Amino acid sequence: MDEMQYRRIISENEPGDFVGRTEELRRLEALATATGSAVVAGAPGVGLTELLKQTYDRLFSRQAEVIPFYFALNASGENAEQTARRFLYQFLLQTVAFRRRDEAILNWFPDLAELAELTV
Repeated sequence: MDEMQYRRIISENEPGDFVGRTEELRRLEALATATGSAVVAGAPGVGLTELLKQTYDRLFSRQAEVIPFYFALNASGENAEQTARRFLYQFLLQTVAFRRRDEAILNWFPDLAELAELTV
């Protein structure tokens, strides 16, 4: 039951509704706090995106040192520069939200000046 003690932040499902992936969640959380890297891959439709979002939520709720970051590429026709700008913006936004321990910031759309104000 302790495994489900975290808030839903970016995931689509409540932690208690995301069943059958406890071991995978534990392994991803352990990987996030270790050195090294890993490739997480799966076929479309197997729930990998939700697994990564649940891992993000767990890290956001439980960690003090590891800043979780989630970024999804999209097929909307963005060019490389637009994707890079969106990546940087999301990185800054998620870092500020984590450092302030305020997930509500993730639902705002502050410009960079407003985001900079939140860092102090």
